[in-house]
Amino acid sequence: MTGNVTILLVEDDLDDQDFFVEAVSQIENASMFGIAKNGQEAIARLQRGGYPEIIFMDINMPKMNGVDCLKAIYTNP
Repeated sequence: MTGNVTILLVEDDLDDQDFFVEAVSQIENASMFGIAKNGQEAIARLQRGGYPEIIFMDINMPKMNGVDCLKAIYTNP
């Protein structure tokens, strides 16, 4: 992998968040862009500026699920 790859995790389960952050810490040149607990938080995080290279998203979440979040990102880049 060349350069630094940033990753946004959209996941409501705290244990899964911890597991994911630990896994990313083991990857050379990868860093966490941020963590959002649901689709609404993810959209807000992206609107504050910048986009990660990779978004990992849970599908079943409260407030805004992963499918609706992806639709919103796709239609309003």
